[in-house]
Amino acid sequence: MLFRLLYISLLISCGICLQAQPEKPAAGWQKKLQQADSMAVVNIALADHYLDSIKTLLPQQNEVQQAWYEKKLSLIFEHKPYVEAEPYLNEWLNFSRQQGDSNNVAFCIGRIGHIYFVKKQYAKALEYELYALNLARRLPKFEAAKLAGIYASLTNLYLELDYFEKARVFADSCLQIRLREVKKPLALTQAYALLGESQLGLGDTAAATRCFKTGLQFENNGYSWLLYKGLGEVSLANAAPQQALQHFQKAIELFSKPQRVKVRPIPLLELKRLKAEAQYRLEAYQASIATLNEALTQIDNVQLPVAARYQINGLLAKNYLATGQYQQSASYFSQYQAVADSVTGEVLNRRLLSVKEAYETSQKEQEIAYLNSASKRITQERNLLIGGTILLASLLAGIVWLLRQRKLHLLQLENRHRQTENLLLEKTNLVKQLEDTQAHLVQQEKLASLGELTAGIAHELNNPINFISTNAYALEAGIAEWVQQQTADANGTQDQHAEEFTALIAGIRRGCERSADIINGLRLFARKGTGEMTAADLHAGIDICLLILNNKTRGAITIQFNKKPIPQVYCSLEA
Repeated sequence: MLFRLLYISLLISCGICLQAQPEKPAAGWQKKLQQADSMAVVNIALADHYLDSIKTLLPQQNEVQQAWYEKKLSLIFEHKPYVEAEPYLNEWLNFSRQQGDSNNVAFCIGRIGHIYFVKKQYAKALEYELYALNLARRLPKFEAAKLAGIYASLTNLYLELDYFEKARVFADSCLQIRLREVKKPLALTQAYALLGESQLGLGDTAAATRCFKTGLQFENNGYSWLLYKGLGEVSLANAAPQQALQHFQKAIELFSKPQRVKVRPIPLLELKRLKAEAQYRLEAYQASIATLNEALTQIDNVQLPVAARYQINGLLAKNYLATGQYQQSASYFSQYQAVADSVTGEVLNRRLLSVKEAYETSQKEQEIAYLNSASKRITQERNLLIGGTILLASLLAGIVWLLRQRKLHLLQLENRHRQTENLLLEKTNLVKQLEDTQAHLVQQEKLASLGELTAGIAHELNNPINFISTNAYALEAGIAEWVQQQTADANGTQDQHAEEFTALIAGIRRGCERSADIINGLRLFARKGTGEMTAADLHAGIDICLLILNNKTRGAITIQFNKKPIPQVYCSLEA
């Protein structure tokens, strides 16, 4: 004990000496910050005071100021309420903007957004957190641990707004970054806890359980209590209050460090409320009342949010009602009802903000993108002024290169134009050859058709010729017989022979006429058309076709052609 007092006195003396005899601004600043770490092990308040005392002695360099602010903020985040970090974050934000350090700007804006979240100013928190995320995503060398921290803050914010699907997306992004690059047990434990809470909010208790149990594979650390809290909530959702009670008790044991309870009383109150809820479901009403009263006693001097008192009063009212203590139940129920409207309004406002954010995220991202582009444009303008000479030389070289490339492209275009002309000439020749070939094929087809028609006509000519030949033979025989018998026959017999001779001669005439018709039809059918418009008799054309096709249709089909008077048709006659 005496040694500790001597050590504290020595550190205080060092601080006084530093204030009385300031060193050169750039000398020994790292040692000064290391002394703050040594003081923090013994006395947080002393380390905090020492950091404030050396701030003006440090050089106004980005690296030095960043190290000081990180030390200061780590002390606040670990040992004090978050809201006390707000002025220091604003100072660091302004300094980083002056230095053009976009990485620290994004970090500070994200932390300020978390401060607004703690103060329950959710709209401002959402605005700052989304701005920080979009800025960090566009920076090429933004620290992975800080980017994961922004994702974690957004996850907490969306969980508070009951926007669980969005919370799951950000929690998964946080976990993937920490698995890939950070790989610290404390950070991974928090990531698994956040992802499990998101899955639980979506109603997927199995996925939530896997996340919580995976996080428990690491050694107990500052976020392990969140995993047991999540497992307890899963057990309550699965109607297993006894198991939930065990998990909540373990979470309370891990969380209940004196300094943490003093700085973060609300999580302890929530854990004990959940424990009392499990006891109520187990019908251990007196134990539930005792747990709630114990929680209120521990944080008696703490300004509690209305919603926290609201839930505790409601649970106390149910417990007293279950034990038959109606007066106490009525008293707590009255307190419960007194703030019901304000709590309901707060819940509705959170839900409204969640819905509004779902529709306005794209607009906010566009605005943020515009601000980021403006910031980048300012940086680019400064870089252009610095590298003007180099840029001008590069521009001239680029112009020369472009002119050369243009000349090469023109030569290529000329070659392609020449090739195109050759191809067009070849195409014209091919088209002409195709036309000649097509005309030749058409002529061959006509000749083939004409040969087939000629064969049919020859067949048709053969019949009347045979008919003429037969009749001629019979005529010759008849005449000879008639001559021999002329003297012996009577007049009646001569008349009979004369009629036969007449009929035979008529048959010969008909055969000749038929042959003439067929030959004339062939001549008309095979004629070469002039393409000129002229009057035509359709009946005559049909007669000619039927006459030529007679050999094809005889014995196969019967054609009946009923002619009616029709005028001639004005048309073009082709071969």
